[in-house]
Parts: sequence; structure tokens; C-alpha cells
Amino acid sequence: MGGGPGRPPSRSPRLAFTVAGLCVFAGAIILILVFILTSALPSNSANNQAQQPTATSAPQQTPTDATPTADPTEEETATPTATPTETANYPASQYIDKAQMANALDEKTAKVTQPGDKFKVGDKIYVAFALHPGKSGTVCLSWYMNSAKFSDYEFDSDGTALPAYSYSITHATGPGYVEIYWASSKSCSDKQLAQKVKFTVS
Repeated sequence: MGGGPGRPPSRSPRLAFTVAGLCVFAGAIILILVFILTSALPSNSANNQAQQPTATSAPQQTPTDATPTADPTEEETATPTATPTETANYPASQYIDKAQMANALDEKTAKVTQPGDKFKVGDKIYVAFALHPGKSGTVCLSWYMNSAKFSDYEFDSDGTALPAYSYSITHATGPGYVEIYWASSKSCSDKQLAQKVKFTVS
């Protein structure tokens, strides 16, 4: 007896499912490896931030343990002169006055030791001022380089009259200025301009 009409040889469905399963498994392993490798790489946003100007600002109302030291490797330059506040009478100048830029100051007392308004990239750009609000509130500082704001900083005052300072660091060059405001709270929503002082970074 021989057979009937010709039937094609049957293929094993088990082999097809095994091959498909191996492909899915290999794809999953590849995706996991790609995820792990890309997670270990630095993000682009960190690289972009390194190219933008950075700023820090730190007001001091209480003494710190920091002691300024002179760098003997720096060249001696002409004696800098004090940079007084512009003569304009600002709305909140009764709370904050005598603002001046400084290349160096005593961080314990906020007393300017080296007045000046010319800085190099990466230097601390100090602004010192007299604070005498007579009431509690907030000092709000806005720092600008080439007419573009690069930093904001605010700190509370309990109303005590005292010398104060803040500083910023930038990696941009050009003309700059700092505006010092008085406000009733840290939101600085009702801030009033007290002082504006110019400086240059090269």
C-alpha cells in the first residue's frame, strides 16, 4: 500500500517557536545593554552648563572662619580706587547705602581691604555695603554681565545695622553691575532698588 496523494513533509512548529524565542531574548539583552551604556555616559545638559557663565553668591552677616590670603604669584598692578555708588537717589537707599566693589575684603568684618572695580575671569567679585534697615526684611541682589542677568541672591536681615557683603564669580568678560534691593520677604516680589554698582571683568 503505498500512500495517498503526496503530503509535504511536516515541519516542526517547535523549532520555529524556539528560533523566535531566541530572537526575542537576544533583542531584550541588546536593549538592556544599550540602556546601561547610555546611562553611564555624561548627559548633554552638563556639557552645555559648563559653557555657560556660572555664578555664586554668598552674603555674610556673621563672622566666618575664612581667612583671606594673598597670592604671591600675582603681578603688582596700579593701586585700585574705590568705586562709589552712583549718585542717584534710589527708593530704598535709606536701608542700604555705601555700596562699593572690592577686589578683597575681610570676610569676618565685611570691611573692604582692597577696593576696585576691575576683575579677572574667575575672581570673586565682591560688593560691600552698609545695611541699616531698622526693620526685618530681605536683601535681594541681581548680578549682570553685558546687560544680561547671570545670578540672583537674597538673604534675610533681622533689622540690625551692620556692614554686609556678597560676591559672585563669572567666567564671562565685559562690563557688569550689581543691583542691591530691599524687600519685605525672600520672594523679593516687592523689592525696591537701594544701590547699583558697576564693575568690569577681563
